[in-house]
Amino acid sequence: MDGLTLEEMLRFAGAHQVSEMDYHRLRQEAIQHASEFGYEVAVMDFAEPQNPYSKDLIEREKIFDSYNDRKIIFLHEHIEMASPDMLQVARSHLERHAIYGHGHGHVFLATFDKLGVEDKLRLSEPWCSSYFTRWEIKSTDSGQVEYVNGVVDSMISGINSVYRQKGRATFVLVGEEGSGKTTVLTRLNHRLHSSHYDSMLRYAWMDDDRVLEGILKGRPSTILLLDEADRITLDFHQALAENYRIIVYGAHQELPVPDAGVFRMDYNPKR
Repeated sequence: MDGLTLEEMLRFAGAHQVSEMDYHRLRQEAIQHASEFGYEVAVMDFAEPQNPYSKDLIEREKIFDSYNDRKIIFLHEHIEMASPDMLQVARSHLERHAIYGHGHGHVFLATFDKLGVEDKLRLSEPWCSSYFTRWEIKSTDSGQVEYVNGVVDSMISGINSVYRQKGRATFVLVGEEGSGKTTVLTRLNHRLHSSHYDSMLRYAWMDDDRVLEGILKGRPSTILLLDEADRITLDFHQALAENYRIIVYGAHQELPVPDAGVFRMDYNPKR
């Protein structure tokens, strides 16, 4: 998401995770120019004892209710200073937005640069389920957008079939860097949630084995969507399959997983 502009960020009401450098640039742009787009700015500073996430439940709900029907950019600052309980409240706010807030024009901005593994995992599910890639925001190729929607439809069809038969299955979404895998998985997660499936989307952060262990120990869910899964081994997959009924991996190549259904991102604009 490096290089994201304020206007691009506001085109999708959701969560944007950026580098620390981009965060400070976008923060300044938001404070100076958000009103030009009809937005307010709310700074959620975890270093401030009186930030809304630190309030008790009743007061917090009143604050969150007051945000409804207002277009707001939530700037999350000093996340690394938040307690686990406060991060859980932030997670609940994101989940609340994911379920009810799409029409409210809420935008969440943060950097996870200084977070530890456990804190990333604590925030990852609602953040990723609300996250859309810059590729999608920038794309003006209607054929490519149609192609992505077709891949999502195909994956939904496959998951529905397995689910109706009360079965278990693994799918692998294969595509090169920038082909739209993350966009497909994000849209797929939204579609599953809208159809009342229990699903979660996580990035594997595959450069850190501790994160893989955290995913393995995460709460069981009917459907696990795991992006950037190229380092998945058969042993690790089998361990995941004990907890998750349906697994969808995003990877650059086919994985050493037997009997996996494969979907390929091979869009060609000349078709």
